[in-house]
Amino acid sequence: MPSGIDLVAAIIAWFAVRESGKPADDKHHFGHGKIENVAGTIEAVLIFGAAIYLIWEAVHKLIKGSNEIENLGIGALVMGISALVNYLVSRHLLNVAIKTDSVALEADAMHLRTDVYTSVGVLAGLAAIKLTGIAILDPLVAIVVACLILKAAYDLTKTAFFHILDLKLPDDEEATIHEVMLKHSRHYLEYHKLRTRKSGHIGRPLMETIRAKDPAAIVIDCLSCRLQFQQELPYPVFHPMEILARGYLNRHNSMSSRTDSGEV
Repeated sequence: MPSGIDLVAAIIAWFAVRESGKPADDKHHFGHGKIENVAGTIEAVLIFGAAIYLIWEAVHKLIKGSNEIENLGIGALVMGISALVNYLVSRHLLNVAIKTDSVALEADAMHLRTDVYTSVGVLAGLAAIKLTGIAILDPLVAIVVACLILKAAYDLTKTAFFHILDLKLPDDEEATIHEVMLKHSRHYLEYHKLRTRKSGHIGRPLMETIRAKDPAAIVIDCLSCRLQFQQELPYPVFHPMEILARGYLNRHNSMSSRTDSGEV
């Protein structure tokens, strides 16, 4: 059963990473990035489930009092090798997730890491019983491991689920956005109501109002704005200020035409 859950988690992560990379379209104006957050939330639920199941099994052993330990022999060796392989794979996935800011990959890495915790916990419990003869140590170690897994699931939920609710970007990243805007202040008088959100691995700064000195120039300058965001923020940035500026330009041109024709 654990192998089946691992397979499902891997498929979810693969699907989420593939879909989140698709560009915006007519039905998804802000792209498909949030599917990574959905996938991360699903995997967090799976990890919560694994932890609760582990606690239930441990409590059952404590109540039943059946803690007979068999000589695992080669089985313990295989479990140790499996834990090592899972740890190396999860560490690699986590490094890639950090570099690409991928919630789905981070979730899959954490899922594999829970397998490592479980395997190490089982081996530690068996070793403790062999050394001390205290059978109750096995379920107690399992409960400790389950608590570590619950903590990992909670941290993943904070990362994945809260961004579905359009949690703002961190303060230092918003400060970087303000700094970039300041560097391009030659083309606008002021901007208002900076709002930020994150969709998958893509940050999205939104400016509700921009008063331009030269509406035509600000559209062009927004392209260099976006390039600077790409360089200074730790993930790709969709910068809709360009769209807002174009809207301003269209309104400006429309009003100019109406003025020239005597309509205004």
